[in-house]
Amino acid sequence: VWFSSSSPLSPSLFRWVSNSSLEISSIGGALSLNVGNVLKLRGGVLKARCTSKVDLLCSTWRSNDPQNSTIFAPSLVMTPVVTIWLASVIGPCDDLIVDLTSSSGSGGRLWKSVFFTVFGSDPNITLIQDFLSTSGPSISSLMKNTFVIPNRVLAPGYGYSFEVKLCNFLNSCGIRLKSFVVSSSPEIPVVL
Repeated sequence: VWFSSSSPLSPSLFRWVSNSSLEISSIGGALSLNVGNVLKLRGGVLKARCTSKVDLLCSTWRSNDPQNSTIFAPSLVMTPVVTIWLASVIGPCDDLIVDLTSSSGSGGRLWKSVFFTVFGSDPNITLIQDFLSTSGPSISSLMKNTFVIPNRVLAPGYGYSFEVKLCNFLNSCGIRLKSFVVSSSPEIPVVL
């Protein structure tokens, strides 16, 4: 049974694993079905299974008409768990190292979206938000690498709250907030 979708996917092979269930596998490429994709079943490729050994008319049974099916997210989706590792206090000359690699719930794929929000009393807090929007980590690097917020966008003597929202391909999102302080004293050891 061959299916295709409205987005450019590799052809997929469906194999019956029981009388009522199909298994999807990719042929010659990565299978990337997502919520909202439309699967198109070509007409004339499916018939009811004939189990009779005496009724030879099974072969005359009508096959399927063409059909479109939209992929929906399951009704119960596990919420991703966002894990943020960063120092709670850094010195005025230190960059902030942020590690999200322990986050889970992406479904074995790249995160669909990542949102960073920074709160605090620093009058120039938009510098951090602008940095994250323009020069922050790519979605593909978040699963395997730490990233750095440079000290040039942080102000000594201020506390910040760093919120991360990670969403998976099923549109389920997890949020975590972690706070840190940029000390005015250069004598602060960085401890995670």
